[in-house]
Amino acid sequence: MSKAIAASFEPSDHEKVEALVNESNLSYILITCTSPSQAGQMNVEMSWKGDEDVIGYLIQNAQARLE
Repeated sequence: MSKAIAASFEPSDHEKVEALVNESNLSYILITCTSPSQAGQMNVEMSWKGDEDVIGYLIQNAQARLE
């Protein structure tokens, strides 16, 4: 006998934030992650919008600030 699994089609927090950012920004990179589960796993999502050269510039500058 098969077991039914409930599916949630609610927008994720990432999708909600992405919709807000998308309204007012020409280019953006959005990276979100959940708290770790008991097994230590985290869900990580990334989305971006804009010119690929601008996105590359944003990523390089973000990385430089973290180093």
